Amino acid sequence: MPSAQQPGMEKLVPAVSSDATGPLGVTHLPRLYVKAILNATGSLADGWNSGNRGMDKWLMDDLEIDYEPFFAFLHAIPTYAETEAYVRTHARKFDDASIAAHNKRVRDFDMPEENAAPRRAQLGIDAAVTKGVMLNDLDDYACLHAAIAAQRGTKLEPIVPLVSMQAAGPLGIRHLPRMWAKGIIHGAGALPDQWRSGPVRVVYTNGTPTLVETPGGVDATTVTNLGIDMHAMCQYLLAQAPTYLEFEDWVKGHATKLDGASVTAHNTGPWVVQGERPAAELKRLGYPEMTSCHMFVYNDLGDWDALRTQMLARRATVSS
Repeated sequence: MPSAQQPGMEKLVPAVSSDATGPLGVTHLPRLYVKAILNATGSLADGWNSGNRGMDKWLMDDLEIDYEPFFAFLHAIPTYAETEAYVRTHARKFDDASIAAHNKRVRDFDMPEENAAPRRAQLGIDAAVTKGVMLNDLDDYACLHAAIAAQRGTKLEPIVPLVSMQAAGPLGIRHLPRMWAKGIIHGAGALPDQWRSGPVRVVYTNGTPTLVETPGGVDATTVTNLGIDMHAMCQYLLAQAPTYLEFEDWVKGHATKLDGASVTAHNTGPWVVQGERPAAELKRLGYPEMTSCHMFVYNDLGDWDALRTQMLARRATVSS
């Protein structure tokens, strides 16, 4: 497990799952992008790499993208839409079969036991968890938690909750890791004001946080789908700041609808955003041709745009 870092504008854990995709539908591309733009400003937490190795290399090899020009492009901190356009234009293998084979390679990968066993021991999970994506995700969450816990009680800069709605932990529930991440970031007073956690959104006025009631949203739908009391969950997250696996244990003890049918229904939706306002936002994010989008992908695009804004600001500060 890499060492925990301060989660402000110093070093950031790239907590985007390799399983997440953007509108292009390529697994690991969002994670590669996040790591690269963090690395471009010296903001990638120690222990994570960005470049021609691991799943980054898999993606470039599988789609036949030349490494050096691609990472030179990413060093300029493009938008995520520009990154997908680059891949679409420069990948020499971009047919449906090549993308599907790459996605399967990422999702089916079992971490070698010599690496998986110590990772599981550090996380406190059993041998049933073998997939590389899951083990990497849980490691990200553990390091994010350690970084925030180390700074709890001090003033932190806003932290974009990069954990994707698309991600699921060992319980197999999509969006659950993101609710946890927002909750512990909120509890540390570092959730940006355009995000909300549970039934409230935190708004900062001259550095002072105020909670604004915002009913609805994916958090509310998720707890309804799983039979969880929203306020009890938020109280637990804010007061206890649990690790992600502790949060899953709490969910197992408090959710009334964790049967397979309920979880499948939650994961599959319908999760679609459409209409004039989402279309306008998609256009702003670089997708003018899209008038609807899966809610989880739509949300992620906003996260990556916010992170890019932070990284551009950091680069400007360092340069001035």
